[in-house]
Amino acid sequence: ELKRLATIDQQIHAMNDLVDALLTLSRIDSGVELSLSPVCLNTLLILPFEQHRERAQRKSLAFNLVLHPSLPTIEGNADYLTIAIGALLDNALRYTSEGAITVRTGLEGDQVTLEVQDTGMGIAPEAQGHIFERFFRLDDAHSERGFGLGLPIAQRIVEMHNGCIEVASARD
Repeated sequence: ELKRLATIDQQIHAMNDLVDALLTLSRIDSGVELSLSPVCLNTLLILPFEQHRERAQRKSLAFNLVLHPSLPTIEGNADYLTIAIGALLDNALRYTSEGAITVRTGLEGDQVTLEVQDTGMGIAPEAQGHIFERFFRLDDAHSERGFGLGLPIAQRIVEMHNGCIEVASARD
C-alpha cells in the first residue's frame, strides 16, 4: 500500500513538473515583455544551487560553486533567470552519475558568463544539434524522468536576455 502511494506521489510530482514547464513555455512563447532590473548572477545562483545540493549529495557527486569575485550586474529578470539556472542544474544532475558538477560564473570581455560543467555521460555530436528542441530526449529508454523541456526553456530565457547558450561535450 505504501509503495503504491509513493508511486502515485511520484506521478503527481511528474505531472506538476510538466504543467509548470508547459506554462513557462506558454508565457515565453506569448512574447511577454520581461521586466528587467539589475541582477547579480552570483547572488541569483545561490538559491537554485542550494535547492539542488541535496540531490547531488544523494548521488555522491561533488557539487561546486565557483563565483567570479568582481562580477558586474546584468539587466535581467531574476524569476526567469532562476528558472533557466534550475533547468541547467537539473539537466546536469540527471545525466551525471559519478564525479562532479561545477557551476562557474565568469567574464569574457564585457560579457557575464555562466558555465555548468559536469562529468556526465556526454552528448554524441549528432545529438548536440537537437538538445534544445522541445521534447527531445537523449534517454530513449526513459530511465531518467523528464520531458525534454528544460533545455529549450533555458535557451529561450537566455535568448530573451540577449544571451546565448552553447553545449560542449567530451564526446565531440
